[in-house]
Amino acid sequence: MMKFKITLIATIALFCQATVLLVAQSKLRPATSDYKYGIGLKLGDPLAISGKYYFGKSALELNIGSSWTRWGGRDYYYYYNKDNRYGSKGAFYGGSRRSALAIQLHYLLNYKINLPDLPGKWNWYWGAGPQVRIGSYDILYRDAFGNIRRDTYTDVDFGADAVIGTEYFFKDIPLSLSLDINAFLEIVDELNGYFQGGLGVRYNF
Repeated sequence: MMKFKITLIATIALFCQATVLLVAQSKLRPATSDYKYGIGLKLGDPLAISGKYYFGKSALELNIGSSWTRWGGRDYYYYYNKDNRYGSKGAFYGGSRRSALAIQLHYLLNYKINLPDLPGKWNWYWGAGPQVRIGSYDILYRDAFGNIRRDTYTDVDFGADAVIGTEYFFKDIPLSLSLDINAFLEIVDELNGYFQGGLGVRYNF
């Protein structure tokens, strides 16, 4: 687990460094798209169906899929202690996730990255937007009378994303690859924050 955390931090640091260099090189030249729509997959958090609507130098991105961030072992234990149903609890045994839906809507501003020998188009972008997350999971515990019980808990979170990323459009085929990272600030039902992101593949038309 520690090795995974170190790798994740190093990856985020390298990504941020590369993004800063690209931003400096681009000198904030707005980028317009040759396409109006894009649809595809986002591989990461969330693992989602991803759609984009391009207009002018801007774009709207909608991601709908499954998220793994936030709902894990420590969160099961947290809600076991938080929920009033467990006021007379005996012992916590564990939890398992049923579903984890994430819906993101981002408004993005696109800028050019000019590399003369690059055959396609390369942009970087940043933006923001809301995110809704709905997680459902089971909690297994022994009550005060020694009975083994399984309760289902539903957690609904709402907050805001801040996004930065890069997207490459191939020259001869209507495909693009994107890589981004976003910081999610949870406002409802409690104040929290964590990172998400991933690799996107889209067909544009």
